[in-house]
Amino acid sequence: MNEYRRLTMRTRPPGLLTRVATALVAATVLIGAFFLGLFALAVFAGLALIITVTLAVRIWFARRALARRAGESTPPHAHGEGHIIEGEFIEVRRRSTSRRGPP
Repeated sequence: MNEYRRLTMRTRPPGLLTRVATALVAATVLIGAFFLGLFALAVFAGLALIITVTLAVRIWFARRALARRAGESTPPHAHGEGHIIEGEFIEVRRRSTSRRGPP
């Protein structure tokens, strides 16, 4: 029991040099972890951008190929041509307030 107590108990608190060295190592580890995380974020953002652009280009080429097969060179909405909805309307005019008498 006495040997256990001797091994686990500190005889004196850590000195100034030990505390400064510990703080420097801790700061270095934290800064390194921050920059490693920043690098990983940049890599993942770059990969996401590459995948997004690749998918957008593939979809654009697929739509273009489908439009050519349908007999058109480009989709109709590319030239400002849209779908035309036909219908009838009736113009309703409000009476002017000058014809009315006082309220």
